[in-house]
Amino acid sequence: MPITRNPEYQGQDYPYDGNLFPPELNEHKRLKVIPAAADAATAIFYGCLAYFSAGTQVNDITPCGVAHGKDDREAKIYVVIPRKGDVRFAYTTDAPYMPGLVPNTSITIANYQLAAEDECEVVMLEPGMYVWLQIGDDITADVLWNYTYYPIANGYVGAQDDPDGSVIAEKMHAFRAVASFENLNWALFQYVGKEGVDSTA
Repeated sequence: MPITRNPEYQGQDYPYDGNLFPPELNEHKRLKVIPAAADAATAIFYGCLAYFSAGTQVNDITPCGVAHGKDDREAKIYVVIPRKGDVRFAYTTDAPYMPGLVPNTSITIANYQLAAEDECEVVMLEPGMYVWLQIGDDITADVLWNYTYYPIANGYVGAQDDPDGSVIAEKMHAFRAVASFENLNWALFQYVGKEGVDSTA
């Protein structure tokens, strides 16, 4: 099964309507939408984690890298969302006229990323928010209910290496899986905030 539901979550297996923040799970959260632009030479797509890199333009964003949040300057993290009116979901590997969201199938992310300096919108994450995020683009990604995941390369969320010690070595943004998702591109998470981790390999 692509999704294993549990007493906490009985909903859909990807954001059909293009809304990455399920309103029924975020009723007490205010979404702060901020205008942004895709930085040059970076792959920005809907559902990826990003930060303000202030490249060519002051509002340029770049996808988060591995262990994003480990540096003090990485205090805030954002999710790229579809622009108003651009909420159609792409069901095939062919990019439609308006790219909408990355489909829940095997794709090439280049078909759906925004061009350099394309305008977009981001939402600043606050602890407790529920959000759909990209975990892959080849329908082979998995997450397990109640496990904690972290930013990995290119704006995705995924697992970090298992720790091999007991010393808190760094801190990074953390996301708790709300259900178990198997062989999918999307997963639903609750943003935990920044937490200390043992990064010993």
